[in-house]
Amino acid sequence: MASAIPMPVVSNAQILSPQSNSQVSRKHPPFPIPRKESPYAWAKRAEYIEKDLAKAEYYYKEAIARGERVVSAIKDLAGVLHQQGKTQQACELLEMYRPLFLNKEASYNNLLSSLQKQLNPTGSSLNKNIKVSGLPHSADCEFVRQLFSNDLRIKEVEIESEGVAVLKFSSHSAARKTVDTYKEKEGVYILEWVSVNGEVSGPVTIRKKSNVFSFFSNGEESCEVPEYQDFSYFSRLPNVEFEDYIEEILNYSILSYVKAHDLQTLV
Repeated sequence: MASAIPMPVVSNAQILSPQSNSQVSRKHPPFPIPRKESPYAWAKRAEYIEKDLAKAEYYYKEAIARGERVVSAIKDLAGVLHQQGKTQQACELLEMYRPLFLNKEASYNNLLSSLQKQLNPTGSSLNKNIKVSGLPHSADCEFVRQLFSNDLRIKEVEIESEGVAVLKFSSHSAARKTVDTYKEKEGVYILEWVSVNGEVSGPVTIRKKSNVFSFFSNGEESCEVPEYQDFSYFSRLPNVEFEDYIEEILNYSILSYVKAHDLQTLV
């Protein structure tokens, strides 16, 4: 059996104040996270609102230890570990709790297999960064983030030179989902895929979106309600294949589909 996963270093102040208002981004409205005051809810707040992955990791482990939504907390913890570059630990975590997934063996195996593949990424999964060119010379990191209606998956924005910025993500899937929220018209700025090796691999395709919106349409005018998603509220995006299964699980959530002003109605 794999060894126990080490607990992250979290300060007493963070533990005693699960929701630190000073850390919550004022840019985004409240998210549909559990209202209950518990480790699992604190972990969700840390991950999605405060964007403090170490703190989220701590509270997901607390939730597991206390028996709160254990299976969900394990999957969420695996995702948080992966986002922090601790993919090996995420694999060990899933191996350690394998008996809890006997009723979901297929999805468990897919998740673990995908994580293991991320230890040695190949193909498009190497394209985890996006280069944006043609920006105003005065553009800063905040300007670049505002090009997207949902910038939560952007780990870092690096201004490479005047008019050029590089957006860094935890995976190709996270980058692709961020591109899907791009607000500018195609051609205003140049978006290109950049591999983890720093090589430009090609242009980023901007998919056209419909103005029609519903909880199950994914922006399409007609769509069947999904009959299966044990980790999602919504159907899959059309014509999209994910090489990074863990990011598919993490990112197929209500936050991926609801526009900022619609979130107010969900909490």
